[in-house]
Amino acid sequence: MKKNFWILPLILFVSVFLCSCNKKKSQTSEVASTTDSIRVYGIKSGYFRTIYPLSKTNIETWFDKYGALQYVEIREANDKYVSMKLVRGNDEYYFSTYNNEGIKKTVEYVDYRVWENPSQEEIAQLGIIKQPVEIIDGKACKVYFINAGLPAKMYIWNGFIMKNVTQDGDVLTEIIDFREVSVPLNRFDIPSNINFTEEVLEEPQQ
Repeated sequence: MKKNFWILPLILFVSVFLCSCNKKKSQTSEVASTTDSIRVYGIKSGYFRTIYPLSKTNIETWFDKYGALQYVEIREANDKYVSMKLVRGNDEYYFSTYNNEGIKKTVEYVDYRVWENPSQEEIAQLGIIKQPVEIIDGKACKVYFINAGLPAKMYIWNGFIMKNVTQDGDVLTEIIDFREVSVPLNRFDIPSNINFTEEVLEEPQQ
């Protein structure tokens, strides 16, 4: 596999604030039974395109069931291969056009309403400074300055990072196309031509 297979430093930076914990579960759960009450996004279904200007990366995301179902395509500049991620509840599938091998992970997503209102402990750990609401493309975004890792200002609306800007004004990420639309459910089908290997997390030693 390619060494940089779905590894983007900026994506990892964003996921520090947002994403799921790679917490191994004893049993794989179905979407309906585990994620109906958890909303990754505040919008039921749609499409958005995110650009990473510094790395010239383009990411397209289709979603349904408030993010319980997601299909993501990642295109890096000067790379003829496309990396994909499929989210089905607590299962994530990573694969690409490079070959027919993929990785399956079990994760635990956090409701966007939880991480949009970080606890005092999280505020201290990440050096979060809440700032006044700002309007981006007609959307009233909550704004946070995060001092952990690469200090940056994040503009968040309904669980979507509309923009992510460094202290110097460099745009790290920006959503340039957002559509609240219905998405055909077959877009979230697990590809039958990919051989997925499940990632097994090692239990911490006592």
